[in-house]
Amino acid sequence: PSISKKDIEHVQDGEVIIKNGKYIICYDISIQKETERIVYGKFIAEREKEFIPEEKEFFNSLLSYVSSACQRSDYILKLQLMQSIDSTTGLFNSQFFKSSIKREISIMKRFARNFGVILLEIENAREIIERFGYVVWDDIIKAVAIIMRKSVRAYDVPARLANNKFALLLPNTESQNLKVVEDRLKSQIQSAPEIPSLPELELKLAVSSYATDTKSPDEILQIIDEIVQNA
Repeated sequence: PSISKKDIEHVQDGEVIIKNGKYIICYDISIQKETERIVYGKFIAEREKEFIPEEKEFFNSLLSYVSSACQRSDYILKLQLMQSIDSTTGLFNSQFFKSSIKREISIMKRFARNFGVILLEIENAREIIERFGYVVWDDIIKAVAIIMRKSVRAYDVPARLANNKFALLLPNTESQNLKVVEDRLKSQIQSAPEIPSLPELELKLAVSSYATDTKSPDEILQIIDEIVQNA
């Protein structure tokens, strides 16, 4: 259109302006959620003649359809995200983790790029639950989840595979670099102030590392499957 993006920002929803001899109409592509109005973008039309009421009515009908599609798409994305998340920790679940590994396998085959997986287990989970109950246990695994998220890059995939088992997928990572991440993660969890300090509570960790230069992707997937099935 003749109007710049900067000028568009100052045009009100449904307003018609004249610029360089052309009529320009601008609508917000938006939805109303309770008290919040969410704007997805702008719809702009321009012509050399004034817009007639029937055209404006058509634009409104079109925008109503587009806004509904945006709302459905937004809902579907949120639903998909909810289905990929462990409700207690906010980490990804085992299903999403496995699909992420499969995606990395595909990338690895195309670009010969390694990836690594770190598996983490709280070995005395049953003892903790029996002595202190599920409320304390939930606090512990939530703290572990926070530390995992803080310890990784934005594109790494931290996940909770089962009750006391966690995993971390690190794209574009070889085994020697994986060891550095493993040591840092283990150290931060064992000394974390976020984890409840209770009498005689010992947090035992078993951390194992896998990379495609030491194990095949199929072997890694088989290990993940066994962890989930034996949980």
